[in-house]
Amino acid sequence: MSHFPKIKFSKLGSNSGVAIVAVFIIIAILSLMGGVVTHMVATGSIARTNDLVSEQSFDLVHAGMEYALKRLDDGINPDGDVRYLGSGRFTVAYDDATGKLTSTADVSAMFGSSNPSFSIQGPISGGNMSDCLQVDISGAAMNTIWWPYEIVGAVLKNTCSNSITIASMTVSWTPLSGDNTVIIALGGTSVYQNYSPGAPPGTPIDITDYTINSCSSVPQTRIRFSTELPTQNFNVLYTMSDGSSKNVFYQFHADNEAACLEADLSAAYPGFTNNTRIIGGTLTNACSPPTSIGIKAMRLSWLPAAPIITMSNIFINGAWRWFGIAPSGTLANFFNPLLFSPGQSFPQNYITFNDSIVGRNFSVTYIMRDNSELTVPVNFYAQDMASCLSVHTSGMRVSDKGLIGQSWVNTCPAGIVIDRIRTKWTGLPGQRRLTGIVVNGVTIWNQTTNNDVDADVTDVYIGGGSTATVDRYQFNNPPNNGCFTHTFTMFDGTSLTAPTYCP
Repeated sequence: MSHFPKIKFSKLGSNSGVAIVAVFIIIAILSLMGGVVTHMVATGSIARTNDLVSEQSFDLVHAGMEYALKRLDDGINPDGDVRYLGSGRFTVAYDDATGKLTSTADVSAMFGSSNPSFSIQGPISGGNMSDCLQVDISGAAMNTIWWPYEIVGAVLKNTCSNSITIASMTVSWTPLSGDNTVIIALGGTSVYQNYSPGAPPGTPIDITDYTINSCSSVPQTRIRFSTELPTQNFNVLYTMSDGSSKNVFYQFHADNEAACLEADLSAAYPGFTNNTRIIGGTLTNACSPPTSIGIKAMRLSWLPAAPIITMSNIFINGAWRWFGIAPSGTLANFFNPLLFSPGQSFPQNYITFNDSIVGRNFSVTYIMRDNSELTVPVNFYAQDMASCLSVHTSGMRVSDKGLIGQSWVNTCPAGIVIDRIRTKWTGLPGQRRLTGIVVNGVTIWNQTTNNDVDADVTDVYIGGGSTATVDRYQFNNPPNNGCFTHTFTMFDGTSLTAPTYCP
């Protein structure tokens, strides 16, 4: 059996100096380690703080740029503006002469700060005057109230912080004509006037220099012409005193005027004495400013064509636009074009004919100044009227010398018109005659006819989904023997034979 040697320990008291030194060494090592750890923690915190400050200052610089550009767009010089956001601020500098725009941020924190600066090239106030000029044509129009015509309603705006000057203007138009520009007035001041001969289209006009102050607007009072220019669109070239220029297109007339016209005839109806008029409707220029349109003629067609009628007048917006004699499909040229400003509406009061229009459907065509056309169907009545008529005989009976209780139902949504009624009977007496027809309390026929002969009744209109009641088929003697059959001829020539009734 093996034995380990016994380890002997010496007493502490005999080596006390060594122990004290060891303790101090340990304390020093621990202190050094604690300092290192503390430094590392603090350094990380400061680094994170600096990152946050950098991000905040970056955002502030960009906020300053957005702010300054918006102010310039509103016509306000932002130079020197300071705005506080969160824990920092931005300062804007703007150089009128060079257009240089600078945004500087300032963000401070306990362990760091950041002052980044960023510059861009902004609008050069006065360096390129045409860039500063804005021409608002949303309210522009061709004034036709008095002769000659003139462009009015445009607004000239200087968006920069320096004044700008218009030195010349060139006015041209299409379609080209031999007319001239005779007057130009800006801000109520005449800058060009030459009645004879004036300036031909496309010729630069050396106007009296007109200055628009910084960040301000003035009306373009008028551009007047030597005669009427009712169908032209215009280009106006504004040349500034620094030689820069801006062209503006004034589209007063659509490329396809008919595309701008809305003709709502959904509420139109036959009316007036003997139903000789189409009454109602609204005409609208649906195009945006400054596009105007004009109707120069109308053409109406109708079916059935017989019996023949003619159109005699057109009345729109409280005035006669045409009168005469126009058969179906004939062009009716207006006395003067009916002009519509953008968004303007006029009532189509009525169109008159020489005889009743009951039973007819129409096609209404509007011819514009540029010869484009818009056609609108006006269907007052059903197509194939007889297919819409349902004749009910179940309630019929004899009453004295008449047959009563028959009813007529229009099963279609559009109206129908009964034009003639043929009554056929069998049985005795042989001298029976039909002497009258009463419907809805109104006598529609009051003559004498033999068996199986058409009675040309006063036209009976039955609205869509409506019913007419026959008060009486009147005979010269009681119809209490034989059988009776009625055939209805509609206004469009279609016909229907009703079920036979035998008392």
